[in-house]
Amino acid sequence: MSNHDVALSNANHYNNVNYTELVPLSTIAQIHPAHTNSDVTVTQDGVTVTTTVSATALMTPTAATPAAPVPPSAFDDAAQQRLLARKTALLEKYHMCPQSADRVAQQRRQHEVSHLRDREGSDVVVPPPSAVSPTDCNKNSSNYTGAVSVAGSPISPTDPTASCRGPVAASQDLVDLFFLEGSDAVNGMNFSAYPIYGERTAAQRREAVRAVLEKYGVELQLPASPATPAAAAHRQRRPPHAVVSRDGVETREQYWRRLASVYIRRGITAAATAAAAATRPAYEPEDPFYVIDLGRVVEQMARWRHELPMVRPHFAVKCNPNVAIMEVLGVLGAGFDCASKDEIHVVLDNHLVASADDIIFANPCKQLGDLREAHACGVTYVTVDNIAEMEKIGRVMPSARAVIRIKTNDAAAKCAFSSKFGAGLDEVEGLLQAARQFNVEVYGVSFHVGSGNGDQSAYVSAVRDAHRVFQMAAGYGFNCTLLDIGGGYPGTEPQPGGGETSFETIARAMRPVLEELFGGGDVTIISEPGRYFTAATHALAMNVFAARKVRLSDAEKESCKAFQNVVNMDEPEEYQYYVNDGLYHSFNCIVFDHAHPTLLLLNDGDGADAEERSEDAAAGNASADDDAIGEVTVDGVPANDSLFTSAWDRRHNLPRRPLRLTTIFGPTCDSMDCILKKQPFPEMKLGDWLLAPDMGSYTTAAGCPFNGFSTRRREWVSSVTM
Repeated sequence: MSNHDVALSNANHYNNVNYTELVPLSTIAQIHPAHTNSDVTVTQDGVTVTTTVSATALMTPTAATPAAPVPPSAFDDAAQQRLLARKTALLEKYHMCPQSADRVAQQRRQHEVSHLRDREGSDVVVPPPSAVSPTDCNKNSSNYTGAVSVAGSPISPTDPTASCRGPVAASQDLVDLFFLEGSDAVNGMNFSAYPIYGERTAAQRREAVRAVLEKYGVELQLPASPATPAAAAHRQRRPPHAVVSRDGVETREQYWRRLASVYIRRGITAAATAAAAATRPAYEPEDPFYVIDLGRVVEQMARWRHELPMVRPHFAVKCNPNVAIMEVLGVLGAGFDCASKDEIHVVLDNHLVASADDIIFANPCKQLGDLREAHACGVTYVTVDNIAEMEKIGRVMPSARAVIRIKTNDAAAKCAFSSKFGAGLDEVEGLLQAARQFNVEVYGVSFHVGSGNGDQSAYVSAVRDAHRVFQMAAGYGFNCTLLDIGGGYPGTEPQPGGGETSFETIARAMRPVLEELFGGGDVTIISEPGRYFTAATHALAMNVFAARKVRLSDAEKESCKAFQNVVNMDEPEEYQYYVNDGLYHSFNCIVFDHAHPTLLLLNDGDGADAEERSEDAAAGNASADDDAIGEVTVDGVPANDSLFTSAWDRRHNLPRRPLRLTTIFGPTCDSMDCILKKQPFPEMKLGDWLLAPDMGSYTTAAGCPFNGFSTRRREWVSSVTM
């Protein structure tokens, strides 16, 4: 395994600018040393714990990024004031003391900063104050108490193997507020206890989530390599007001890199331990594995409740039928969208819902046997888009509550469905007549604008079309009380300049029209998000176990001329590598989901690169070139040298790693098992590791163990503090 840390795509920065005006972004920041310690008393569930806290354990907030423009109705000053008042009331109710937002105090602090700069120079950088103090929502967080939790157990802050870094969630405060929900909505700006989410209180939901995390041995904080204490020592020696390096903020990509390195080392250690004991290890040290972030599911639910509080999500099981993820969603109050009797049984057999009414059988075309089984299980909500299906439902499912699925404008979608599902508005009259003929009750309307549809107008027009169908149904004597706004909502933050649309943008376009047409309270609104909850929950680590070089033919050389500016074509060779996951398992998303997974070359897993950068950052002398991440273009030179060499290599004067014309195959015997074909990529060696982030949607769900290969190892973590 080699010591390289090279990336071929822009880092997917986790911080979402849409939140900077609402709550501070609690990303991981460099820690300022302190001269004194203080005692913090935390009272929770009737238990009082006093912890000695060093100020070095407190996170330093980073400067807020200017918020993207939003509709005036979403974040106007009046709404902000109402949210602040509501949050203050919630904190007082739970006996927490919010930090004062007094303008005089802010002015006093600005004066102190100005005085400090005058005395010590203009280079002094003082981070802005956070709206959440250690005694606010996050006061129980290990970031503030100095304790590190692993699978629910506290670890002493003096433990030399404990990581100084906390959860990476950009909206930890949003998650905390989610679990302090009140009983009244403030213009849709806070998390009110809507009955459609079930009868659990917020406190009960938090405890239920903790129970799920404990069940799966989720690690809330991970030990770091032995280099961590050295980095902490550098921070202690740094002047009190030294400039905070940008390396102090951990992006989502850095989070995955750090965790992947931790689990690579653990796999090696576990295999060595098993060999010493003459036993067989559970996994080989080079086996591929997933790191699964259940905390991201919680955060996504908090974001959903913030943006669309009137809509109850029904998780699309087909996206990722991972029971752990479904258990978290179940205790958070989600329903489930099932497409077959087997998916219905997964939900019911694992007791994920209070009743079968929390399931919608959202496959418009169903087998008779599946309809009978759904009826036997007590499922009543079913979607329908044609007369033959209406007749089947009338024959075998007399208790059905039919939901008419309509076509939408999905021209901008990456995965369009209107060619296969949905009735046109001109066909709805015939469906309503058939419903009357076959004695089927029509209860609502559903639509799906396709996955990855960034056209906001498509969502708005679909809602208006649904309202029109409601009116048409009323003309036939049907009282529709359910609206299903479908799925396909983005689960990852859009890349800068990528032309993608964020979930917040889509939600804020839909919310006014939902309130206008369905805001009377007599219609229940649900959705069918899948990738929204799971896309960013999984990161896949794969090992390079074989390699070879193949001479290019004249025709191949001609076709690869576009890369001659970035790849040395003097000796035209194709570098072929073999990794232990491929098209038949996780990367089936390339075929079935129109996905373009990101491949990142990981360091060798010994932690040297990451920890040395931590030491540099602690000393305040990190180079901007050391960890810059570039992008290869077919018509120009690489954006920077990080494509050829890592920070660790540069410091140790190792030769640059050149870009090669690269093909990466999966492990099976099928020549079509290829995840990258003739593209520029850094030269690799046997034992190198590749990291693929955002692999949680339509990956493992459709994978198969062809040739006996599969990714079985799972490591559970949480990026939010519970």
